[in-house]
Amino acid sequence: MESYFEIEGTDSEEEKSNTGYILLKNILTIEEEKVAPSSEKKSKKFRRIKLKKCHECAICCDIYFDPLKLACDHRFCRLCIEKYKAYNKVYKCPLCRKSFMNLNKAKEDPKLVKRIKELYPDKYDQKKKNALKEINKDLLSLDVKAVYGNTCKLAYPAMTNDQGVKTKPVYTYTLFLEFPTLTKEDIEYLVERVEFNLPPKYKEHVRTKSENTSLAKRIKSKYPFKISEKASRSCKATIKIFWNKRLCEDIKTTNIYPIPSKVTYDIMLSPSDPFSTNATTFKVKYSKTCLEKTKFQSVKQALEDGLDQKRAIWR
Repeated sequence: MESYFEIEGTDSEEEKSNTGYILLKNILTIEEEKVAPSSEKKSKKFRRIKLKKCHECAICCDIYFDPLKLACDHRFCRLCIEKYKAYNKVYKCPLCRKSFMNLNKAKEDPKLVKRIKELYPDKYDQKKKNALKEINKDLLSLDVKAVYGNTCKLAYPAMTNDQGVKTKPVYTYTLFLEFPTLTKEDIEYLVERVEFNLPPKYKEHVRTKSENTSLAKRIKSKYPFKISEKASRSCKATIKIFWNKRLCEDIKTTNIYPIPSKVTYDIMLSPSDPFSTNATTFKVKYSKTCLEKTKFQSVKQALEDGLDQKRAIWR
């Protein structure tokens, strides 16, 4: 059934029909204009919620602070993902459960940080203060004294053989690195390994290049850190301390680096200086959470080893 609007001053049915259609179209246009603002508001509101979700960490449900992007492209606050990693044996993304080995490959997102600072300046400052308070509570400070050097003893004196050729004296050099202020447990936690880098000429009887290379480096991963080698000439050796990767990773959260990932000391090996020693002291800050976890794992391992021994005895 067709319906038209009655309009004054029009006689023909065709004119009435056309004019009615125009009016009806105008009414519909007005209704569309009335509806449009409310729909726009909805879309704006939806956009705001979506934008906020893009800037929220899924762990703390707050805006990102110092965000890291994992290999799976999910982002989390550095502090949140560090805590998550510290308390979980298997490292998996909290959202997609994809495994990740460490956070060294996680990428920072400076553009996202800049955007968050612009959108939520007050909230970001507050989040930063809270995060730093939490970090400082969890950090332990420790004064570390490193004593390094070498001792030199005569192994074989200079001699003249039957043909009248004189041989050089051979000395035994002992390179050492000690931490007098630390316990053995602290050293095992703080120090990953120590490398004693010696020049190829340190061992004169070495012939091949491959042997030369292998003898140029001695790696000690367990305390005590000490090596002894023989040489007949003066040379320079290097001691490299590689700190626990987890320790350096935890320290990154504070944006300060009390110690670098490795420290290098150079030592001159010479018969004229039979005993040389140097000492340096530096402050180390490390995570209490990480230390507790390490101690827990060592205790657990000890218990497991004990149980295995008991089982072996009972068998």
